[in-house]
Amino acid sequence: MTLEEAKQATADVIAKVYPANMHKMIFSSFEANPSAGDPAFWDNIRRGLARQLPGGAAQEAAPKSAAKKEEDPAVKARKEAEAAKAREEAAAAQAQEEAADKLREAAKDFEVKASPDGASVIITGYKVQRWKDGQIPPHINGKPVTGIADKAFHNKGIQKLIIPDTITFIGESAFEKSKLASINLPAGLVRIGKRAFAECADLIEITIPDSITEIADSTFLGVRRLEKIILGSRITSIGQEAFKGCTELKEIIIPDSVRTIGDAAFRACQRLSSAVIGKGVTSIGAEAFYNCNLSHIVFSGVVNDIGEEAFTHNKTAEGDFDVCYSDDAKSIIIDDYKGKGKSVSFPSKLRGFPVSQIHWDAISARGLTSITIPDNVIAGGGGSSQPHVLKTITLGNNVKIEGEGLKGRGGVFDAINAEKVKDFNKGSDYVPVALLYKNNGYKAGTFTRGTMGWDFKAK
Repeated sequence: MTLEEAKQATADVIAKVYPANMHKMIFSSFEANPSAGDPAFWDNIRRGLARQLPGGAAQEAAPKSAAKKEEDPAVKARKEAEAAKAREEAAAAQAQEEAADKLREAAKDFEVKASPDGASVIITGYKVQRWKDGQIPPHINGKPVTGIADKAFHNKGIQKLIIPDTITFIGESAFEKSKLASINLPAGLVRIGKRAFAECADLIEITIPDSITEIADSTFLGVRRLEKIILGSRITSIGQEAFKGCTELKEIIIPDSVRTIGDAAFRACQRLSSAVIGKGVTSIGAEAFYNCNLSHIVFSGVVNDIGEEAFTHNKTAEGDFDVCYSDDAKSIIIDDYKGKGKSVSFPSKLRGFPVSQIHWDAISARGLTSITIPDNVIAGGGGSSQPHVLKTITLGNNVKIEGEGLKGRGGVFDAINAEKVKDFNKGSDYVPVALLYKNNGYKAGTFTRGTMGWDFKAK
């Protein structure tokens, strides 16, 4: 059998096995094979394809013009392998064509508009009323799909969406309040608009690609079920309220590329217990981590600009104490004492941070009779003082006592200011310990309650 006869015989079988619109594509894929110049190659393909026809074994027989001869086993094995590969290639080509048909069909589901330059297409919405799962095709009407317009899927029932690599931007509020639970952000995406995913209550996980350099204001505001965020390595800023109210978020790693974290960026992420701040961060806005649950903070670099109450209201348990971070997260505040002992020596350091303040609620905890306060802290604030059962108070050096407004019975630290001495009776329960401490030059010492008030002994 000549080469042309073998090719024609194979073309005849292709015509019987596959639809007409696929004949040329499949035949061309075989012609591209390095063995396409060998009549035996084509005969082997013809035999393999013929098996798919009714009475396949009979169809394998070569045309009558072919000479019948015994094949060498090695040659036969090679031909069978080539036939198997040919069938796989044909199946792959068919699958590719079917996928293309599916995308062409999907293109009919979307509402689109031309880009300003007319070179591409932007998705503005979709036509199917109860559409839940979908895939945006990379091309519509022969043009690449490059964007998703503002509010394209706002408040819609879409739950899962596959986005092609051709998409470069997602507009403002594009998916806000939608039912979106799963979405891929392609590697070529360069911009995500404000509130793009705000209040997507079912979104659980999101990965920001390295192509993104900014998280805009309120991008993921109120995504209550969001548990995991992976931030790309080129992000330089995180906008105001970007992740505010993501109540299921447990940890966040801020990449070294980030320079600024906006006001309230992670406010009210009430299960956020761990935050690693990248070494490139220079500014953290007001209330950035307000009302979270932070028990672990790592600063990889030095942050000189930290806004008001950036880390306020992060009370968590640490042994017998309820503690929180100072506003700038550079020290620890002991808010309360929950232990059962009658004597406590407050630590000077917790979680690797210095203790800067011990609130009244801790100092005057129920049942305490003896307390020791370390050097250089603020004693008081954050509650009401009722230390009427305290019998021994040991103060370190340079303790600052906050006594303002504590005129009630048992305010043993009151009258830090000399002009208030006249308000106190030395024989009463509220002899001014603070004044005695001040008169000693704020040097360490122990106060012991006696029958006539407090006795002071310097260390």
